Amino acid sequence: AGLAWLIGSYVQGRRYARRLVGEVAARTADLARSEAAARAESQRQGAILASISDGVIALDAGGTIALANPAAAALLGRPLDEVLGRAGEELLPGVAAHARRALASGRPEGAPARLPFEYRLARPDGGALTLECAAAPLAADGVDTGLVLAFRDITERRRAEQAAVRTQKLESLGVLAGGIAHDFNNLLTVIM
Repeated sequence: AGLAWLIGSYVQGRRYARRLVGEVAARTADLARSEAAARAESQRQGAILASISDGVIALDAGGTIALANPAAAALLGRPLDEVLGRAGEELLPGVAAHARRALASGRPEGAPARLPFEYRLARPDGGALTLECAAAPLAADGVDTGLVLAFRDITERRRAEQAAVRTQKLESLGVLAGGIAHDFNNLLTVIM
């Protein structure tokens, strides 16, 4: 009876071991498929991010730049590898605080998170840009995990708007001067 029990236990143990080996192989294959799908999705999202012409930066909860696209690096005047991993405050001083204030104050319940605001950026080459920024909070399970900033250069648009205002002022001044000259001429005609 003891030998039969021992043989039965051995056979049962072998079956259990084969079943475990099969389960491990199946789970390993599932894991490999999941990893391949995650890599493919990451590459797809990277290609999408790289193709966006606006600058996009993701700040983690500590304010470090965790993600940036080439357009963001170009607007910041730095190589992409120099942007990633740096403190957001170092490259865009005050922009995160400004974005959080804009999000907190101007967003009614249910409204989209993108709130545009302007930001003046001093570049390392000495130039300055006016950026139109939009921000969206990142959250997981209700916990703040960071901030996404999207921005574009509107420096030329602002210059064109200022030039148009100057032109309108000059035109108004010309009309005013013409009216005064006409009235003055009428007075001189009466006097003569």
